[in-house]
Amino acid sequence: MKSLSESIADFYIKKNIIDPAQKAIYVYGISLLINDVVDCCIILIPAVITGHAMYGIVFLSVFWLLRVHCGGLHAKKVWICALIMLLTFCAVCIITYITSEYYNVTWSIIIFVVSALTMLPIIPVENPNKMLSPRMRRKSKCMGITIMILFAGLSVVLSAYGIRVGMVISYTVLSVAILAIIGKIYNRKGGVQSGENT
Repeated sequence: MKSLSESIADFYIKKNIIDPAQKAIYVYGISLLINDVVDCCIILIPAVITGHAMYGIVFLSVFWLLRVHCGGLHAKKVWICALIMLLTFCAVCIITYITSEYYNVTWSIIIFVVSALTMLPIIPVENPNKMLSPRMRRKSKCMGITIMILFAGLSVVLSAYGIRVGMVISYTVLSVAILAIIGKIYNRKGGVQSGENT
């Protein structure tokens, strides 16, 4: 991934589009962009193939918005991140299918209460290679809480009308909470070295 990012940056340097002195910044940015594209493809391709494109879009939206502000598990390798995301999406779809007959508004509220009680004390879960200032920590926590409340409201409304996307939202938030717990434990033990994000 790094070599591809460097090649792209070198191409733009040769075309005089970017300043050679800022190559490292562009390599990092290009690398993040490639990772995001790969993550989207890993979720959306199977979602479209299985006829669950909307689930894929909702999962990515909820997962990404929460993870940006709440943090979570940071794996050593990009492919591990991709695999964890794919397995998480599969788990969300399977649980949505299994529980669809008896899922209701009460269930949605319970899931969000459990997710909130789990996440509030520990967010944002920081990447040990990229620590946040106290101000950024407060801002991330406030944003994470706000986004979680908005998703809770949306999920409750959709669930009240029997729309399954509400379930996908609930289970995706719960999956972010679970990954936040795992991330808090794993990151504390020094499991991160390369700073890749899951």
